[in-house]
Amino acid sequence: MTCKEGLRSVFGQMDQLLEQLSDEAYAMPLPLFEGSSLGQHFRHIINFAECLLRDFREGQPVDYAARHRDPSLERQPRQARAAIARLVRQMDEVP
Repeated sequence: MTCKEGLRSVFGQMDQLLEQLSDEAYAMPLPLFEGSSLGQHFRHIINFAECLLRDFREGQPVDYAARHRDPSLERQPRQARAAIARLVRQMDEVP
């Protein structure tokens, strides 16, 4: 499995779960995540992937500290789904 195939698989699983969650369930703090929400974890994954793809396209070393953090991604599953769809389209443009 290539890196792109692995990412596509993970994003597909995330999208399937997001499709089933309400805003409230997605943003709910969970003891399993030490008080963080599933939305916070998904936002973290999405923002890291955005940073990776951006820096790769620009031919820059990947600088995860320079990532843009979008808090709407941790509160609204539909926003996270849209971001995932954008990431998959962007990955398709990478050789």
